[in-house]
Amino acid sequence: MKPIEIQFTGLGQRLQTIGEFILRLQGCKQLEAVSLKNTQEKVITTSSAIEFDVLANVVGTADEEKTKDEEKEETK
Repeated sequence: MKPIEIQFTGLGQRLQTIGEFILRLQGCKQLEAVSLKNTQEKVITTSSAIEFDVLANVVGTADEEKTKDEEKEETK
């Protein structure tokens, strides 16, 4: 079974602050496989911002795949 995946979508003024946000998520013990999915510049009224999507998996939500030997033991 796949882990629960969450997506953070937001706006930032600079790539540096988006990168800092990602680093903080990577330091979170409840998340793993944190990655930047995409960025896109957006114009909002008279200023511009960078829209971003970050994906992460929630730790402990994936079932470990069982080996064939473990499956045989369970069926006994």
